[in-house]
Amino acid sequence: MIFLNENMIKKYKSPIENFLHWAQERPEALFLRQPIGKTFQDYTYAECLDQIQALAHELKQQLDPNKPAHVGILSKNCAHWILSDLAVAYAGAVSVPFYPTLNAEQLNQVLVHSDCQCLIVGKLDDWAGISKGIPKEIACIHTPDSPEKSGILWSEILKGKRLKKAEILDDDAVFTIVYTSGTTGNPKGVMIPQKSVRMALEAARSIAFLDEFPTRFISYLPLCHIAERNFVEFACTASGGCIYFVESIEQFAYNLAQAQPTHFLGVPRIWLKFQEGILKKLGGQSRLDVILRIPIINNLFKKIHTKQIGLRKSHDLFDRSSSHAGGFIEMVSIHGYAYSGGLWND
Repeated sequence: MIFLNENMIKKYKSPIENFLHWAQERPEALFLRQPIGKTFQDYTYAECLDQIQALAHELKQQLDPNKPAHVGILSKNCAHWILSDLAVAYAGAVSVPFYPTLNAEQLNQVLVHSDCQCLIVGKLDDWAGISKGIPKEIACIHTPDSPEKSGILWSEILKGKRLKKAEILDDDAVFTIVYTSGTTGNPKGVMIPQKSVRMALEAARSIAFLDEFPTRFISYLPLCHIAERNFVEFACTASGGCIYFVESIEQFAYNLAQAQPTHFLGVPRIWLKFQEGILKKLGGQSRLDVILRIPIINNLFKKIHTKQIGLRKSHDLFDRSSSHAGGFIEMVSIHGYAYSGGLWND
Protein backbone atom coordinates (compact mmCIF):
# COMPACT_ATOMS: atom_id res chain seq x y z
CA MET A 1 0.00 0.00 0.00
CA ILE A 2 1.34 3.44 -0.97
CA PHE A 3 0.56 6.45 1.17
CA LEU A 4 0.35 9.89 -0.44
CA ASN A 5 2.72 12.48 0.95
CA GLU A 6 3.45 15.82 -0.73
CA ASN A 7 0.52 15.51 -3.16
CA MET A 8 -2.03 14.61 -0.49
CA ILE A 9 -4.80 17.12 0.11
CA LYS A 10 -4.04 18.60 3.53
CA LYS A 11 -7.64 19.59 4.18
CA TYR A 12 -10.59 18.66 2.03
CA LYS A 13 -12.64 21.33 0.33
CA SER A 14 -15.63 20.98 -1.98
CA PRO A 15 -15.70 18.07 -4.47
CA ILE A 16 -14.93 20.37 -7.41
CA GLU A 17 -11.99 21.94 -5.57
CA ASN A 18 -10.70 18.49 -4.61
CA PHE A 19 -11.03 17.42 -8.25
CA LEU A 20 -9.12 20.49 -9.42
CA HIS A 21 -6.32 19.63 -7.00
CA TRP A 22 -5.82 16.23 -8.63
CA ALA A 23 -6.28 17.62 -12.13
CA GLN A 24 -3.27 19.79 -11.41
CA GLU A 25 -1.20 17.23 -9.50
CA ARG A 26 -1.93 14.15 -11.61
CA PRO A 27 -3.47 15.34 -14.91
CA GLU A 28 -2.69 12.14 -16.85
CA ALA A 29 -4.05 9.77 -14.20
CA LEU A 30 -7.30 7.94 -14.96
CA PHE A 31 -10.37 9.44 -13.33
CA LEU A 32 -13.30 7.69 -15.07
CA ARG A 33 -13.55 4.30 -16.80
CA GLN A 34 -16.78 3.70 -18.74
CA PRO A 35 -17.25 0.06 -19.84
CA ILE A 36 -18.46 -0.52 -23.38
CA GLY A 37 -18.78 -4.25 -23.88
CA LYS A 38 -15.33 -5.74 -23.32
CA THR A 39 -13.49 -2.41 -23.59
CA PHE A 40 -13.38 0.92 -21.74
CA GLN A 41 -13.78 4.56 -22.63
CA ASP A 42 -11.12 6.10 -20.40
CA TYR A 43 -11.01 9.69 -19.16
CA THR A 44 -7.96 11.25 -17.50
CA TYR A 45 -8.23 14.08 -15.00
CA ALA A 46 -6.98 16.50 -17.67
CA GLU A 47 -9.53 15.31 -20.25
CA CYS A 48 -12.33 15.57 -17.70
CA LEU A 49 -11.30 19.09 -16.73
CA ASP A 50 -11.50 20.16 -20.37
CA GLN A 51 -15.03 18.76 -20.75
CA ILE A 52 -16.12 20.21 -17.41
CA GLN A 53 -14.92 23.67 -18.45
CA ALA A 54 -16.77 23.40 -21.78
CA LEU A 55 -20.06 22.35 -20.16
CA ALA A 56 -19.68 24.98 -17.43
CA HIS A 57 -19.34 27.67 -20.11
CA GLU A 58 -22.53 26.45 -21.81
CA LEU A 59 -24.39 26.43 -18.50
CA LYS A 60 -23.42 30.06 -17.91
CA GLN A 61 -25.03 30.91 -21.26
CA GLN A 62 -28.24 29.06 -20.43
CA LEU A 63 -28.78 30.19 -16.83
CA ASP A 64 -30.70 33.38 -16.12
CA PRO A 65 -28.74 35.19 -13.36
CA ASN A 66 -32.02 36.56 -11.98
CA LYS A 67 -33.32 33.07 -11.23
CA PRO A 68 -32.03 30.22 -9.02
CA ALA A 69 -29.02 28.60 -10.72
CA HIS A 70 -30.45 25.09 -10.39
CA VAL A 71 -29.46 22.42 -12.92
CA GLY A 72 -31.10 18.99 -13.02
CA ILE A 73 -29.30 15.76 -13.91
CA LEU A 74 -31.39 12.90 -15.30
CA SER A 75 -29.39 9.81 -16.18
CA LYS A 76 -28.29 6.38 -15.13
CA ASN A 77 -24.81 6.14 -13.62
CA CYS A 78 -22.10 6.80 -16.18
CA ALA A 79 -19.02 8.93 -16.76
CA HIS A 80 -21.09 11.83 -18.08
CA TRP A 81 -23.13 11.88 -14.86
CA ILE A 82 -19.99 12.67 -12.86
CA LEU A 83 -18.77 15.18 -15.47
CA SER A 84 -22.15 16.91 -15.40
CA ASP A 85 -22.23 17.20 -11.62
CA LEU A 86 -18.71 18.63 -11.48
CA ALA A 87 -19.44 21.04 -14.33
CA VAL A 88 -22.48 22.38 -12.49
CA ALA A 89 -20.32 23.02 -9.43
CA TYR A 90 -17.55 24.54 -11.58
CA ALA A 91 -20.09 27.02 -12.97
CA GLY A 92 -21.15 28.03 -9.46
CA ALA A 93 -24.59 26.47 -9.89
CA VAL A 94 -26.56 23.96 -7.80
CA SER A 95 -27.01 20.40 -9.05
CA VAL A 96 -30.38 18.66 -8.63
CA PRO A 97 -30.11 14.97 -9.51
CA PHE A 98 -33.22 12.92 -10.29
CA TYR A 99 -33.94 9.19 -10.40
CA PRO A 100 -33.79 7.95 -14.02
CA THR A 101 -36.77 5.69 -13.26
CA LEU A 102 -39.24 8.57 -12.78
CA ASN A 103 -42.26 8.76 -15.04
CA ALA A 104 -43.29 11.98 -16.81
CA GLU A 105 -45.63 13.17 -14.05
CA GLN A 106 -43.09 12.52 -11.28
CA LEU A 107 -40.31 14.25 -13.19
CA ASN A 108 -42.50 17.29 -13.85
CA GLN A 109 -43.30 17.61 -10.16
CA VAL A 110 -39.65 17.68 -9.00
CA LEU A 111 -38.47 19.83 -11.92
CA VAL A 112 -41.05 22.51 -11.16
CA HIS A 113 -40.60 22.23 -7.38
CA SER A 114 -36.80 22.57 -7.63
CA ASP A 115 -36.88 25.65 -9.91
CA CYS A 116 -34.54 24.00 -12.41
CA GLN A 117 -33.58 26.16 -15.39
CA CYS A 118 -31.62 23.45 -17.19
CA LEU A 119 -31.73 19.67 -17.35
CA ILE A 120 -28.79 17.51 -18.38
CA VAL A 121 -30.14 14.34 -19.99
CA GLY A 122 -28.07 11.18 -20.23
CA LYS A 123 -28.47 7.41 -20.29
CA LEU A 124 -32.20 6.52 -20.01
CA ASP A 125 -34.57 3.67 -20.85
CA ASP A 126 -37.78 5.57 -21.66
CA TRP A 127 -36.92 9.01 -23.00
CA ALA A 128 -40.04 9.17 -25.17
CA GLY A 129 -42.28 8.76 -22.14
CA ILE A 130 -40.38 10.74 -19.53
CA SER A 131 -39.66 13.69 -21.84
CA LYS A 132 -43.36 14.61 -21.80
CA GLY A 133 -42.90 15.78 -18.21
CA ILE A 134 -40.27 18.42 -19.03
CA PRO A 135 -41.65 21.99 -19.17
CA LYS A 136 -40.85 23.75 -22.44
CA GLU A 137 -39.01 26.60 -20.70
CA ILE A 138 -36.36 24.22 -19.31
CA ALA A 139 -33.29 23.94 -21.56
CA CYS A 140 -32.16 20.35 -22.10
CA ILE A 141 -28.50 19.48 -22.65
CA HIS A 142 -27.96 15.99 -24.04
CA THR A 143 -24.89 13.91 -23.28
CA PRO A 144 -23.58 11.37 -25.85
CA ASP A 145 -25.50 8.69 -23.88
CA SER A 146 -28.85 10.47 -24.30
CA PRO A 147 -31.45 8.87 -26.60
CA GLU A 148 -32.17 12.37 -27.96
CA LYS A 149 -29.85 13.42 -30.76
CA SER A 150 -31.17 16.96 -31.36
CA GLY A 151 -31.14 20.20 -29.36
CA ILE A 152 -28.15 21.23 -27.23
CA LEU A 153 -25.67 18.41 -27.71
CA TRP A 154 -22.60 17.64 -25.60
CA SER A 155 -20.55 16.97 -28.73
CA GLU A 156 -21.29 20.48 -30.00
CA ILE A 157 -20.55 22.05 -26.62
CA LEU A 158 -17.04 20.55 -26.71
CA LYS A 159 -16.39 22.55 -29.89
CA GLY A 160 -17.09 25.80 -28.08
CA LYS A 161 -15.47 27.95 -25.41
CA ARG A 162 -14.25 26.99 -21.95
CA LEU A 163 -14.91 28.62 -18.59
CA LYS A 164 -11.32 28.91 -17.41
CA LYS A 165 -11.93 29.92 -13.80
CA ALA A 166 -14.19 27.96 -11.48
CA GLU A 167 -16.89 29.90 -9.63
CA ILE A 168 -16.71 28.24 -6.22
CA LEU A 169 -19.70 28.64 -3.92
CA ASP A 170 -19.33 29.89 -0.34
CA ASP A 171 -18.99 27.25 2.36
CA ASP A 172 -22.52 27.92 3.64
CA ALA A 173 -24.12 28.00 0.19
CA VAL A 174 -26.36 25.18 -1.04
CA PHE A 175 -24.20 22.77 -3.00
CA THR A 176 -26.88 20.33 -4.14
CA ILE A 177 -30.57 19.56 -3.67
CA VAL A 178 -31.23 15.85 -3.21
CA TYR A 179 -34.79 14.57 -3.54
CA THR A 180 -36.21 11.73 -1.50
CA SER A 181 -37.73 8.75 -3.29
CA GLY A 182 -41.31 9.86 -2.65
CA THR A 183 -42.45 6.74 -0.81
CA THR A 184 -44.25 8.93 1.77
CA GLY A 185 -45.85 11.34 -0.68
CA ASN A 186 -44.32 13.88 -3.03
CA PRO A 187 -40.49 13.82 -2.90
CA LYS A 188 -38.89 16.31 -0.52
CA GLY A 189 -35.87 18.33 -1.60
CA VAL A 190 -33.01 18.20 0.89
CA MET A 191 -30.71 21.22 0.58
CA ILE A 192 -27.13 20.24 1.34
CA PRO A 193 -24.60 23.04 1.92
CA GLN A 194 -21.02 22.94 0.68
CA LYS A 195 -19.59 22.61 4.18
CA SER A 196 -21.63 19.48 4.94
CA VAL A 197 -19.90 17.57 2.15
CA ARG A 198 -16.48 18.81 3.23
CA MET A 199 -17.06 17.95 6.89
CA ALA A 200 -18.36 14.48 6.00
CA LEU A 201 -15.22 13.77 3.96
CA GLU A 202 -12.94 14.89 6.78
CA ALA A 203 -14.86 12.77 9.28
CA ALA A 204 -14.54 9.70 7.06
CA ARG A 205 -10.94 10.34 6.00
CA SER A 206 -9.22 7.80 8.24
CA ILE A 207 -11.94 5.17 8.58
CA ALA A 208 -12.44 5.11 4.80
CA PHE A 209 -8.69 5.09 4.07
CA LEU A 210 -8.97 8.03 1.70
CA ASP A 211 -5.27 8.86 1.99
CA GLU A 212 -4.22 5.44 0.72
CA PHE A 213 -3.35 5.13 -2.93
CA PRO A 214 -4.46 4.02 -5.43
CA THR A 215 -8.19 4.06 -4.72
CA ARG A 216 -10.69 2.48 -7.11
CA PHE A 217 -14.44 2.79 -6.83
CA ILE A 218 -17.28 1.17 -8.75
CA SER A 219 -20.56 3.02 -9.25
CA TYR A 220 -23.75 0.98 -9.57
CA LEU A 221 -26.18 2.30 -6.93
CA PRO A 222 -28.14 5.44 -8.00
CA LEU A 223 -25.86 8.48 -8.03
CA CYS A 224 -28.88 10.67 -7.36
CA HIS A 225 -28.89 9.12 -3.86
CA ILE A 226 -26.54 10.85 -1.43
CA ALA A 227 -25.00 7.56 -0.21
CA GLU A 228 -23.57 6.59 -3.62
CA ARG A 229 -22.60 10.15 -4.40
CA ASN A 230 -20.78 10.54 -1.09
CA PHE A 231 -19.03 7.19 -1.18
CA VAL A 232 -18.12 7.16 -4.87
CA GLU A 233 -17.99 10.65 -6.40
CA PHE A 234 -17.02 12.72 -3.35
CA ALA A 235 -14.63 10.14 -1.91
CA CYS A 236 -12.95 9.65 -5.28
CA THR A 237 -12.43 13.35 -5.91
CA ALA A 238 -11.02 13.63 -2.38
CA SER A 239 -8.61 10.71 -2.75
CA GLY A 240 -7.57 11.27 -6.36
CA GLY A 241 -8.84 7.84 -7.37
CA CYS A 242 -10.62 6.27 -10.31
CA ILE A 243 -14.31 5.45 -10.78
CA TYR A 244 -15.47 2.42 -12.77
CA PHE A 245 -19.09 2.05 -13.85
CA VAL A 246 -21.48 -0.85 -14.40
CA GLU A 247 -22.74 -0.96 -17.98
CA SER A 248 -25.97 -2.81 -17.15
CA ILE A 249 -27.48 -5.13 -14.55
CA GLU A 250 -26.57 -8.09 -16.74
CA GLN A 251 -22.95 -6.93 -16.83
CA PHE A 252 -22.65 -6.25 -13.10
CA ALA A 253 -20.60 -9.31 -12.18
CA TYR A 254 -18.28 -8.90 -15.16
CA ASN A 255 -17.73 -5.17 -14.56
CA LEU A 256 -17.10 -5.72 -10.85
CA ALA A 257 -14.48 -8.37 -11.62
CA GLN A 258 -12.83 -5.97 -14.07
CA ALA A 259 -12.73 -3.10 -11.61
CA GLN A 260 -11.42 -5.01 -8.55
CA PRO A 261 -12.40 -1.96 -6.45
CA THR A 262 -10.51 -0.99 -3.33
CA HIS A 263 -13.72 0.58 -2.02
CA PHE A 264 -17.14 -1.03 -2.41
CA LEU A 265 -20.51 0.08 -1.07
CA GLY A 266 -23.01 -2.75 -0.80
CA VAL A 267 -26.65 -2.95 0.19
CA PRO A 268 -28.28 -6.10 1.64
CA ARG A 269 -29.56 -7.34 -1.71
CA ILE A 270 -26.02 -7.38 -3.14
CA TRP A 271 -24.64 -9.50 -0.30
CA LEU A 272 -27.58 -11.87 -0.70
CA LYS A 273 -26.85 -12.22 -4.42
CA PHE A 274 -23.21 -13.00 -3.62
CA GLN A 275 -24.36 -15.64 -1.16
CA GLU A 276 -26.79 -17.19 -3.63
CA GLY A 277 -24.05 -17.42 -6.25
CA ILE A 278 -21.60 -19.08 -3.88
CA LEU A 279 -24.13 -21.59 -2.56
CA LYS A 280 -25.29 -22.44 -6.08
CA LYS A 281 -21.72 -23.24 -7.14
CA LEU A 282 -21.06 -25.35 -4.05
CA GLY A 283 -24.37 -27.16 -3.91
CA GLY A 284 -25.67 -25.82 -0.60
CA GLN A 285 -24.89 -24.31 2.79
CA SER A 286 -23.70 -27.55 4.36
CA ARG A 287 -20.85 -27.91 1.85
CA LEU A 288 -19.77 -24.30 2.43
CA ASP A 289 -19.74 -24.92 6.18
CA VAL A 290 -17.41 -27.88 5.70
CA ILE A 291 -15.01 -25.84 3.55
CA LEU A 292 -14.86 -23.00 6.06
CA ARG A 293 -13.88 -25.44 8.83
CA ILE A 294 -10.74 -26.61 6.97
CA PRO A 295 -8.04 -23.88 7.37
CA ILE A 296 -5.96 -24.48 4.20
CA ILE A 297 -8.96 -25.01 1.91
CA ASN A 298 -10.78 -22.17 3.65
CA ASN A 299 -8.07 -19.64 2.76
CA LEU A 300 -7.70 -20.88 -0.82
CA PHE A 301 -11.47 -20.81 -1.32
CA LYS A 302 -11.70 -17.25 -0.06
CA LYS A 303 -8.96 -16.02 -2.38
CA ILE A 304 -10.47 -17.71 -5.43
CA HIS A 305 -14.01 -16.50 -4.86
CA THR A 306 -13.20 -12.94 -3.80
CA LYS A 307 -11.10 -12.60 -6.96
CA GLN A 308 -13.90 -14.00 -9.14
CA ILE A 309 -16.46 -11.71 -7.54
CA GLY A 310 -14.20 -8.69 -7.87
CA LEU A 311 -13.48 -8.02 -4.19
CA ARG A 312 -10.00 -9.53 -4.02
CA LYS A 313 -8.59 -6.10 -3.22
CA SER A 314 -11.17 -5.34 -0.54
CA HIS A 315 -11.85 -6.28 3.04
CA ASP A 316 -14.71 -5.46 5.37
CA LEU A 317 -14.11 -2.13 7.05
CA PHE A 318 -16.61 -2.91 9.79
CA ASP A 319 -14.84 -6.12 10.74
CA ARG A 320 -11.20 -5.25 11.40
CA SER A 321 -10.52 -8.81 12.56
CA SER A 322 -10.68 -9.89 8.92
CA SER A 323 -7.39 -9.03 7.25
CA HIS A 324 -8.50 -10.22 3.81
CA ALA A 325 -11.53 -9.98 1.61
CA GLY A 326 -12.24 -13.61 2.37
CA GLY A 327 -13.89 -12.43 5.58
CA PHE A 328 -16.90 -11.54 3.49
CA ILE A 329 -17.32 -15.22 2.52
CA GLU A 330 -17.92 -15.98 6.19
CA MET A 331 -20.21 -12.98 6.44
CA VAL A 332 -22.51 -14.05 3.62
CA SER A 333 -22.34 -17.61 4.88
CA ILE A 334 -23.38 -16.82 8.41
CA HIS A 335 -25.61 -13.81 7.94
CA GLY A 336 -26.80 -13.88 4.35
CA TYR A 337 -26.14 -10.17 4.50
CA ALA A 338 -24.69 -8.43 7.50
CA TYR A 339 -25.48 -4.75 7.31
CA SER A 340 -27.88 -2.21 5.90
CA GLY A 341 -24.82 -1.03 3.99
CA GLY A 342 -21.45 -2.68 3.75
CA LEU A 343 -18.29 -0.61 3.30
CA TRP A 344 -15.33 -2.36 1.78
CA ASN A 345 -11.82 -1.06 1.38
CA ASP A 346 -8.37 -2.33 0.46
